[in-house]
Amino acid sequence: MVLSVLVADGQSQPPDNADAAKTVPTGASRVGGGFSAPKEIHAPDPEYSDEARKAKLQGTCVLLVLIGRDGRPRGIKVQRTLGLGLDEKSIEAVKTWRFEPAMKDGKPVPALIRLEVHFHLYPDAHAPADPHAPEDVASYCTKHPTGFYGAPGTASGVSCSDWARKNQSKH
Repeated sequence: MVLSVLVADGQSQPPDNADAAKTVPTGASRVGGGFSAPKEIHAPDPEYSDEARKAKLQGTCVLLVLIGRDGRPRGIKVQRTLGLGLDEKSIEAVKTWRFEPAMKDGKPVPALIRLEVHFHLYPDAHAPADPHAPEDVASYCTKHPTGFYGAPGTASGVSCSDWARKNQSKH
């Protein structure tokens, strides 16, 4: 997740479009000078949509999100779309995220942030090489519950969410 603070203190809604997000209202706080940005404390990975998985779509959805004084996301708007259901999956996931709120002079304040939600089908280079070794699949999928365990460009492999559903009764 990449987080950038756009505005805080006194804002009640994120801008309706990307152009509005580029302007910072007079009196809005910026990081520094007694103002600290919200910090992620709980951010589960989004799930893949079936359409995006079939199309092997990967990329980044950018959202504008107002983080309230209570650390809960509100007013989520898509700034850069991915399509094939991934925008909706981004919003669903971010609604469950929690933050330490932005602070100004030691008091929580609302903050408008830009979040990048990344979607990747394949594990990184440090993932186990053998998708048929149950311990390796379990270890990888525990860390990446919405990831894909297997080699890029091949038909073999398993989505971690599918693996978890199939193996839930075994644990």
